[in-house]
Amino acid sequence: MRHWWWLLPGLLMAAGGRLDHPSSPQAAAMAAAPLPALPDSLVQWLDRQGGQALLVQLAILDLADTTGALLYGRQAEQRQTPASLIKLCTAALAYELQGPRHRLLTRAGYDPAALVVNPHTGRRRAGALYVQPAGDPTLKRRDLVRLFQHVWQDGVDEVGELRIMPNSFDPLRLGPGWMWDDGSDPFTARPSLLTVQGNSLVAEPGPVAWDIPGSALLDLRQEPAARNVPASLERDWPAARDRFVFLSPLLPADLKPRSGRWWVRPPEPACNVEYPDSLFRSVCHEAAQEVFGTTRPPRLNWTGALPRGMAWFRHAGPPLVQVLDSMLTESWNLGAECLFQGVAAERPQPGKGGWERAALLAQEVMRDSLGVTDWLRQVDGSGLSRYNAVAPRQFVQLLAGMERRHPGQLAALLPRPGEGTMRVSPPLLPAGVDLAAKTGTLRGVSSLAGYLGTGGPPRVAFCLIITGQQSAAQALRVRNEILVRLAAWLASNPN
Repeated sequence: MRHWWWLLPGLLMAAGGRLDHPSSPQAAAMAAAPLPALPDSLVQWLDRQGGQALLVQLAILDLADTTGALLYGRQAEQRQTPASLIKLCTAALAYELQGPRHRLLTRAGYDPAALVVNPHTGRRRAGALYVQPAGDPTLKRRDLVRLFQHVWQDGVDEVGELRIMPNSFDPLRLGPGWMWDDGSDPFTARPSLLTVQGNSLVAEPGPVAWDIPGSALLDLRQEPAARNVPASLERDWPAARDRFVFLSPLLPADLKPRSGRWWVRPPEPACNVEYPDSLFRSVCHEAAQEVFGTTRPPRLNWTGALPRGMAWFRHAGPPLVQVLDSMLTESWNLGAECLFQGVAAERPQPGKGGWERAALLAQEVMRDSLGVTDWLRQVDGSGLSRYNAVAPRQFVQLLAGMERRHPGQLAALLPRPGEGTMRVSPPLLPAGVDLAAKTGTLRGVSSLAGYLGTGGPPRVAFCLIITGQQSAAQALRVRNEILVRLAAWLASNPN
C-alpha cells in the first residue's frame, strides 16, 4: 500500500510497449483442457498453512473450467479487508465503463469576442482565462504551461483573471474508512478533480536553488545551520492547514538520478497537501505567470455562465490503459482514487456523493459485467480504507471475468516478479511458470491476487489473503511458499 511514485509521461509512453501484444480471443479459445484436481498431498499441505498466528484465506480457480467451481478454497467465502487488491476492482470498473483508450482532458479557454487590443502596444488581452480540470492524476505544472502556451499562440498576450471550474469530486476529501492521522506522506494524497503535481509539494534542487511548484503555500527558510542536514518539508499538522515549513541547506543536496522504468517515489523531500484545490490554484497561477506575465490570483469554484463562442484548448492525459499499468504495477493510490471518483463524476446521481456513486457503479459492474456473485463492499479506489470487504472467491471471479471479456489485457497490466511492488522478496518459481499479480499491504494484512500460467494464456486465477501477521517478512515467507508449491504443481500439468 505504501508505494507511491511520481509519474513520468515519457516512461509511461515507453511502458505502453508491453501492452501491444495481448493474448487474442483465439489464443484463449485454444487454452488447454481443464486441469486435474489438486493432489491430496498439496491440499493437506495448504490446509496446514497459517496456524494460530495467521489466518490464511485462499481461492484457486481453473480458468478453463466453465463451471466456475474452485480448484481449492480455504475460507474463500469470508469477506476480508483486501488492502490494495481493491485496485483490481478499480481497474476493472474503469476498463469496463471508459475503455482502454480513454483520456482525461484538461481544458483552457477564452472568449475571442471579449479580447481588448492595447492601441499603444498592440497586445491583445483576454479579460478571463477559464480552466476546466479533469481529475488527471498525471497532470504536472509543465502540462499547464504548455496548455496556456496554446492559448498564447492563438493570439492572447495577456490575461486578466484565471477562473477555475468547480470541483465535482466528493467534497469529503478522506474516503470512507481512511484514517485521519495517516500523516502527510505522498501515498495518502487526497483525490480531487483539481489534481496537479500528485497533490503533493515536491522540492527538487535546481542549478542554484530548490524548485517547489506551488510555493505560495510554503514558508521557505534557508539557513547556514542546515548546510549539513537533509532538507525537510512538513505540514503545519497541529493547525490542520496547508502551511508548510521548508528548511533547506543554502546549497542543494545531491539526489540520486532518475533511472529505470519506474520512479517509485518523488524526490525527497515531499509532502501531500490537505487541500488539493489550493495547490492547483497556486500551480495554475505560476504557470499562467510564466506564459502571460502578471495575472491576478485565480478564482476557485467559478460558477458563472460561459460565454458563447469560446475558444478551447486541451491537454490530453495518457490513455487509460497506461494509467492502469502504473496504478497496478506500483500500487499508485492517487491514480486509483482519481479513476474511482472520475467514473462517478461522469455519471452523476442526485443526492449521492462521489464515493457512494462510485461504489454503486462498482457493484453494478462486478455483478452484471464480470459475473462476481454476492458482491459486498468497495468504498474507495485504492484500498486505503478498512471498510472494503471482499472475499477471495470474489476476486478470482473478477479475474476470470476480465480474462473472459478481455483476454490477456488485465494480466498484461499486472507486475511480474521483480517489477513494481513485486520487487520485494519475489517468489522463486520453477522455470516456465509465469506469475502476474497485484499485491496488497496494510498493517496486519498481506494479500496477493493474479494469474499463473505456463507460457500461454493464464491457466489459473488465485487470491491469497493473509491476516494477523506480526511482521511483513512472516507473511511474505508464507505467501512465497504457497506460490512455489502451486507453481510446481502447475508446471507438472503444462497441457
